[in-house]
Amino acid sequence: MTQTRHPGGPAPGLTAVPHGFYTPGMVLPAGFAAIDFAALAPLQRGLLVIDGTVTTFLEAVWADPIRIVPLGQRLVELPADRPDLAAPAGTAVLERAVALVGEATGRVHALADSTIVPGRLPPAVRQALEAGTIGIGQALRAPGFATRREGLWFGRGRRPVPPALAGQVGGDFLARAYRISTGVEDPAMVITEFFPWELPPG
Repeated sequence: MTQTRHPGGPAPGLTAVPHGFYTPGMVLPAGFAAIDFAALAPLQRGLLVIDGTVTTFLEAVWADPIRIVPLGQRLVELPADRPDLAAPAGTAVLERAVALVGEATGRVHALADSTIVPGRLPPAVRQALEAGTIGIGQALRAPGFATRREGLWFGRGRRPVPPALAGQVGGDFLARAYRISTGVEDPAMVITEFFPWELPPG
């Protein structure tokens, strides 16, 4: 879809970075370009700033129950420093990739990649995530588990589509990344979400 200013959208001059969620001076990864936040469709702007469970938001928007499809999970050591995680090379992390797929439509509403530092999570949450028995959304809703989110960047770019989803979604995405802290000094995880650039009718 083309980026056009929509009726009822933000007034000209709105900052390109939504105040209060994204950190100043965003640095985008290779392959992603900066975009004008004010020129996005209202739904796209909402996707970039939602400070809650994306699955619930997508279900409400599309009236389509969401199924979380695991695409991969592995425990690895960071090959290099990760400043966004405040984690040096060699830190043990859990890497997860999932797709958010509509139960009724079969539509791929989003892809999500997560890098988690298990040692910064409560033991019960850490064990459940490592075992793959709960999703990150469930973990963040655990009783007594307080979290804070901080946006890192947003932009438009391409992400390889897993073979299991070939033909179901293109490679052009609106993307955002944010980190989640759980009360300890350093962040517990960084999540990057990819939403198909072409919005379905609805």
